[in-house]
Amino acid sequence: MRWFGLQRVEESYFDDFGWQESRYGFSVPSPASAQTVWRELHGERPLYWCSSLRECRWEPGSPRGVDSRRTVTLAPAVSLSERYFLWEERSDRLENAFAVEGCTVPVFRRFGERYRVVPTESGSRLEWDFLIEPRLPRPLHKLVRPATQATINRLARDTRTHLSQLRDGDVR
Repeated sequence: MRWFGLQRVEESYFDDFGWQESRYGFSVPSPASAQTVWRELHGERPLYWCSSLRECRWEPGSPRGVDSRRTVTLAPAVSLSERYFLWEERSDRLENAFAVEGCTVPVFRRFGERYRVVPTESGSRLEWDFLIEPRLPRPLHKLVRPATQATINRLARDTRTHLSQLRDGDVR
């Protein structure tokens, strides 16, 4: 299988106004604690509830920290290779971010995601941010934005449904 390399994503890109047209995201509450949601995101079967993903698996030996690697399969012959460059577990928030380093189809110039889980009075809240830059001339980016947003909306719906039912002690 051939892999196409992507350009670098840095933590600052998720909040930098200069990347506004490439940013997507959503926020989802959960009755479960921040630690439970965090463990669910990083368990042996990460994101199994997301109907847009066929498989998401940790590479053998991944430390569940900086330099952890995952492979995500979106469709037959469409896979992403991810590497975490940020991983912080603090009492006030749990946060990590990764960059997609390779894709089996040449559709992305840059792709990264950030998870931030914060405690709330009623449980926790997941903030899931995306930075997705297509491999197209910039004037054409707006043409693919509706399809990208539809995929993000589906991830949000699946995640909202799953996390609304998650309870402490339920991690798979």
